[in-house]
Amino acid sequence: MAALTRGIPDVESFHERAKVFDSSFDDVWSAAQQTLSRTSLLKRQADRIVTVDRDNGVLVTAPTTHSRLLGESFRRQLAILIERVTVTATRVTVKGLCYDQRGMNEWTRWDPDRCSDHFIQELEKALAEAGKR
Repeated sequence: MAALTRGIPDVESFHERAKVFDSSFDDVWSAAQQTLSRTSLLKRQADRIVTVDRDNGVLVTAPTTHSRLLGESFRRQLAILIERVTVTATRVTVKGLCYDQRGMNEWTRWDPDRCSDHFIQELEKALAEAGKR
């Protein structure tokens, strides 16, 4: 993860999270890409993936500004490492950098764990939805 995040400003202010999912690498890879491409009321714009390296399990997004309300937004960037543990288990490690923005120059960091935890929760939901199909 350190190699993925080297050079990203403010990276040490946020924590990484890891979770092992009882799903194949292919299922987790697809769910991660689906999660990044989603929009919602909170996240009106999809994350822009700038690095895709399936062989090494790497997904990195560009800092993307997502609009919440008029005059407020948040910015998110994710570095994600997806690793095969077994045929039916996959570890996902994510380091998320999230900020709230109010006005042009007023940025506030999210809690160090919140952004990474939020992506893991989004991924859990995507995997559960895929399992229902």
